Amino acid sequence: MKKITFLLIAFILLTTSIPTFAMNSRLNDGADLLTSSEEDLIISTLDTVNQSYGFDLVIVTTNDTNGKSVMEYADDYYDSNGYGNDGVLLLVDMGGREWWISTAGKGIDYFSDSTLDYIGSEMAYYLGESNYLEAFQCFISLTESYISMGEEGYDTNYDYDYGYDSNFGVDSDFTYESEYSFGTTLIVSLIAGFIIALIYVSSLKAKLTSVGAQKEASNYAVNNSLQIAATRDNFLYRNVSRVPRPKSNSSSRSGRSGGSHSVHRSSSGRSHGGRGGKF
Repeated sequence: MKKITFLLIAFILLTTSIPTFAMNSRLNDGADLLTSSEEDLIISTLDTVNQSYGFDLVIVTTNDTNGKSVMEYADDYYDSNGYGNDGVLLLVDMGGREWWISTAGKGIDYFSDSTLDYIGSEMAYYLGESNYLEAFQCFISLTESYISMGEEGYDTNYDYDYGYDSNFGVDSDFTYESEYSFGTTLIVSLIAGFIIALIYVSSLKAKLTSVGAQKEASNYAVNNSLQIAATRDNFLYRNVSRVPRPKSNSSSRSGRSGGSHSVHRSSSGRSHGGRGGKF
């Protein structure tokens, strides 16, 4: 009995002394922007992206960055919560109404500055309308699309249709039939307007039979009506403005899609890329 008790105590001490490194959830809705069911949907989608590509997508919302800039807060959060080497974190600060997208590892190479600006601007529209679920769905869908393209990427961000409605099961009212009908109507209207304008101009031209072109301008000028006594140039003033060249603490490198990739170091010394803005 004593031997069994001793083994049980030894087992408990051994298991409790082993350090554990638990990764936090890929969604931390500190600002309480989502309902419980919406949180479950977002977490499930973020986990699916990780399982598919080995890439961590993280979304964090907060009402206070504790005196840090949104860039510092986002970088530090990613570094200190056990996420993988390759990832992208979206921070939404409701206190300052700012967003920041922080990239790490392959995320720096996959997402140029212009790509992050594009993703941020698309998502920020929904943030400004307080449609937080749609904003996060838009972010996930766009980001996953670029991750799935790997190192190939697209050169033109603004021509890419991310179609997040289909990824999240939302019906769209747009149809190609309606687009075709509108185009046909526009072409017919332009042709009809051109014909009417041509008929009208032709009728006006027919009334000008008494008008003839003159070969010289002297027929229209009055003799001795223009006299110039003297000419001179007067210098009035000069206005010179000087703008200081902006300084940046970040370095940049050329990216796979031809755009620049700004890189900086977080407080832990880890390299991050990123862009941000207001909403």
